[in-house]
Amino acid sequence: MSPKVSSGAKVKKPVVKGAVKGAAKLADKGAVRGAGKVAVKGSAKAPGSRARARRRSDGRSRRGAKKGSAAATALESQARVYVAIDETSIPRVAHLQSQLLPYVGGFSLGPSFLIGHGPDLVREIFGEVPLLLDLKLHDIPNMVERSVRRLFRYHPHVITVHASGGYDMLKAAASAAQDHAVMTGIPRPSVIATTVLTSLSAEDLSATGVKSEVRDQVLRLGELAWRAGLDGVMAAPRDVGALREKFGRRLMLFTSGLRSRTGSADDHKRTTTPAEALSAGADFLVIGRPLTEASDPAAAARRLLKSLE
Repeated sequence: MSPKVSSGAKVKKPVVKGAVKGAAKLADKGAVRGAGKVAVKGSAKAPGSRARARRRSDGRSRRGAKKGSAAATALESQARVYVAIDETSIPRVAHLQSQLLPYVGGFSLGPSFLIGHGPDLVREIFGEVPLLLDLKLHDIPNMVERSVRRLFRYHPHVITVHASGGYDMLKAAASAAQDHAVMTGIPRPSVIATTVLTSLSAEDLSATGVKSEVRDQVLRLGELAWRAGLDGVMAAPRDVGALREKFGRRLMLFTSGLRSRTGSADDHKRTTTPAEALSAGADFLVIGRPLTEASDPAAAARRLLKSLE
């Protein structure tokens, strides 16, 4: 089993001379200045342990609201949502942060944003908001171990690796996170494994030499992640139900590629709505373009939370 995970890292607000101040002039007034603080009192933090994920998915809020109450539903919905940031423009990212922070539990940062932006700038924009570093690390075990250790500079709550890297690589990632947390005193992030990308179909898998059905491959990689001691997996929403049935509460389940019934699926091939993903057993939802490309991101986030009720 994966060791217990701490959460809620206390991060000193770094100072980035000029970089963010300049961005603030281009973005909404105060967007970056307020980013160093958590704007919403009681804003939900990223998963710190399987126990916390279990409490959330059981419908109980951290404030003890009864299951099914309006307060519990609202807090639950917010805590479950990570916004995927794929932008490269600092002013645009700062604007999205200020618009969406009141309605979400954290932000998911991918390589398109992180490449070229160091931890000081990231923390200047996001402050102590929970961050999911969605880099899908996939390399030899030694390189992944080193990468996980380096990512501690961002004080992440969640780091993704790719399950296709194999047992030894996954084990190296889990061990690096635990060992480095002990060595530095920085709370250990959850380490989760991406299974099969939402952009891949059975035909795509077959072209890579994987002849099994997509769901069979997802379950196979989920088993690998569990045996290696990871905290959870990232999977397409259509695969969440099978994962929950197989692993129960032993793994946290994150899902991405979520879309409305009427909206474009973009480059995702195995998608459902956010509400359907939660109903299937997902713990956390990673949602990007439906929020970040909306004409009014805050209004889109409010509609999302309403749909999750």
